[in-house]
Amino acid sequence: MSTVRIVQDILYASITCEEKGAYTLLTEALTLPAPRAQYTTLYKSGRWDGHIRLFAARGQYSLVCAAGLTPRLVDLLSAKGYTVAVKDKAPPPSCTPYGPHLWQNPPENSPQRKALPLTLRPYQVAAVSEALARYRCVIQMPTGGGKTEVGGDVVRQLGVPTLWMIHRKELLHQTHQRLVERLGMPVGMIGAGILTKYPVTVGMVQTLVRLDPRKNAGLGDMRNFWAEWKCLVIDECMHASADTWRTVANWCTQAYYRFGLSATPLTSDHIRNLRLEGITGPVCMVADIQELSQQGFLATPTIVRLRAPQHSYPAYSTVREMVCPTWRRNPRQLSTLGGKLFAEAYRRGIVYNTARNTQLFRTAWGHVQRGEKVLLLCSALAHGEILFAECTKVLPACWWIHGSESDAVRQRAIEDFQCWGGGALLLASTILDEGIDLPEIDVLILAGAGESSVRTLQRVGRALRPRPDKHEVLIYDVEDGYDLEDPKDYLARHAQQRFADYRSQGFTIL
Repeated sequence: MSTVRIVQDILYASITCEEKGAYTLLTEALTLPAPRAQYTTLYKSGRWDGHIRLFAARGQYSLVCAAGLTPRLVDLLSAKGYTVAVKDKAPPPSCTPYGPHLWQNPPENSPQRKALPLTLRPYQVAAVSEALARYRCVIQMPTGGGKTEVGGDVVRQLGVPTLWMIHRKELLHQTHQRLVERLGMPVGMIGAGILTKYPVTVGMVQTLVRLDPRKNAGLGDMRNFWAEWKCLVIDECMHASADTWRTVANWCTQAYYRFGLSATPLTSDHIRNLRLEGITGPVCMVADIQELSQQGFLATPTIVRLRAPQHSYPAYSTVREMVCPTWRRNPRQLSTLGGKLFAEAYRRGIVYNTARNTQLFRTAWGHVQRGEKVLLLCSALAHGEILFAECTKVLPACWWIHGSESDAVRQRAIEDFQCWGGGALLLASTILDEGIDLPEIDVLILAGAGESSVRTLQRVGRALRPRPDKHEVLIYDVEDGYDLEDPKDYLARHAQQRFADYRSQGFTIL
């Protein structure tokens, strides 16, 4: 077999093959069908074959791709018997850990005075070791498993200038505070109207993407700003395949160390998964929910199945008539109306389903009456408004938070919920899907339906934060749908996917 040579720098890998077979193997691995390509004008006109190529050809039998894909391609080539020679053009930067000297006689009122050297759990120690050994990877661990603590210790041990990317204001402040506490040093913050830079800085991607390296933007020469970072940490990295995130990651041209953090980094979209891997390297699974529950680090979830009356859901035939009354004349038009058909089914079967909403309300009310704190998550604002209006009629401690409100209003509601001295209900939209710690939750009610495995497990994670008096948690979900056997019944199909996700995690389902 011939030799394949890979020369990689921080961002890209240049691959040269000696013969066509190896080149074809690589290009086929990096070529994927684009979702719904057949509906695009380019595809219909024959100007596009409907595939996404994650590489650029460079002469005969040569190509360039994202550097994070190198381990995958090396494994692929080696499995086929090719010899692979990898050369790293970018040497690792010198590292001087940020501790333990940071806690020796710190100045009065400095962050070091308040720093709490962290004793990591065994699986967290393993995660840190794995990250440091690989220098670029995604650390996957369940929500509540302490990914911020793991990322913080990686940053501490490397001791190089680090940019920590996040995407929500709540996460910006929460992550900043945790890093200050764990590192015992000032930490910069970029976002929410704040522009401060230190050797370790937390930045919102929405703000960072406006700091174009070709301009000045309040932090001096942006070329110097982006060249300073030797380590990039991407929190909630399942979003990193989006153009905005990739732009910011590629501006960090000197970030030799690259780490992603997420409970659910991979999706059913293989293109997104490979784009993420191109930025961060491969996914390293640290532990699953069942393992951490058995070890006492997470509360043990039990899924309780609710079922609204069948007649409260719309049949597919009813939805079809509402969306496209002319479908009999041209049935093919239904193939382009999937989004509208689902939206109508969701509106009738979820948002304005009185029987279903009453069941959700009664479930929440019963637990609040027993003195428990309940988090109810929904997806549509109109749905949240309906549930909130019903709950406020009888519940004295009830809050509804969503993205249309200010940060201060949302934070005050969360704090009031946490501090309330008895049973209480917090309704929230998708803003609480990621990153917020609420160990006060005793019961979680999932009202939003949907089929995304990533979102389902993220939402479950909101309730798994343990407390000394909390070792188990009830999670309610609804087995939706008019006809569970009809593949065209969107709500039924989505519910089946959610319960399949629960079973795949080994959760008890009642």
